Amino acid sequence: MLKQKNPDFPAELSHDCVKRVIFAIGTKTGEKRPRIPFFSKLSLYYVKRQLNMIGVPVEIKGVHYLGER
Repeated sequence: MLKQKNPDFPAELSHDCVKRVIFAIGTKTGEKRPRIPFFSKLSLYYVKRQLNMIGVPVEIKGVHYLGER
């Protein structure tokens, strides 16, 4: 997809290479969509945008953890 828009793009991914990327964020409450700091959201936004540009879908999921910090 990106290779078509920019022929000089160095990466070549096949459609079977990566199905999706899931960022799992540990939460104490088990929220499905965890609350994270602003700059973490900003970083995830740009990573998600870059991955989407090469045709990789991205999800963010909350993972409940039971241990102490």
